[in-house]
Amino acid sequence: MTSVPQTAEDRIRSRMRQPDAKRLDVILAAPWTSHNIPLTETVSTLGDQRPLITEDERVLAIQSSVRKLIHKEPSDIRCLDLGCLEGGISFAMALLGMNALGIEARRSNFEKCALIADYFDSPNLSFVQEDVKHIARLGLDPFEVILCCGILYHLDTPFDTIRDLSDLCTDSGLLFLDTHFAPGPESMDRCNYKKDLGELTKLEFDGAEYSGRWYTEWENEPSDEHHPWTAVSNARSFWPTHESLIKALYRSGFRQIYEIYGVFEIEMEYAAKAEFSRAYFIAMKR
Repeated sequence: MTSVPQTAEDRIRSRMRQPDAKRLDVILAAPWTSHNIPLTETVSTLGDQRPLITEDERVLAIQSSVRKLIHKEPSDIRCLDLGCLEGGISFAMALLGMNALGIEARRSNFEKCALIADYFDSPNLSFVQEDVKHIARLGLDPFEVILCCGILYHLDTPFDTIRDLSDLCTDSGLLFLDTHFAPGPESMDRCNYKKDLGELTKLEFDGAEYSGRWYTEWENEPSDEHHPWTAVSNARSFWPTHESLIKALYRSGFRQIYEIYGVFEIEMEYAAKAEFSRAYFIAMKR
């Protein structure tokens, strides 16, 4: 009788059914802060503290968008997850059969990513420790899917990174961008981050002028000792305005840009846009 080759998804689910007890104990002893990753059929990194990463509304929106817009089998899709934090979204994409590579700079977060990769031991899930601002030096081949979720607004050079992402995206691929943007004067009072945001200012990049606000990430502390969700190599970051963000995407080569609504209940989304100046985008070259 001929055995059926085991897919990447089969391999991950097999580990969940038959966990490695020693590796599982090491993972559960780690200080998880955000991603609730399923490890067995009943155990996950954060238990019942929050929904599983595989059931997260944003992750489901990403996966739905990929299925609708990327006309390839999952095993033929290369996915880059920038600033992947604890590796949860990378894991969720690998579970669907995609070849997921997570990039994370902060050592404490990367160590947890490495634990996940070692535990599941699947060839389609891997991680590299690197600052997103220096991703070009990795010499990566282009990806069909690039995820930039909660990282762009932690950078002091966001326009450089947007250009790098365009270079790393295939002509028929997509960028999923989840980011804060600088509120305008009319909405500044409603923004929860107003005390850490500076005045509207302008920056020039590649001959174009963009508006935004500087945001204070941390002060007088080594960045790796600070909160695991803050910037790694810069004490302040630059948040482009909504308009400048779209213009930067367009000028970098993403000529179709869609802002997504409906990830959450619509009233909640409008409230989040006002209070957190946050939005979701899909950007494509074609």
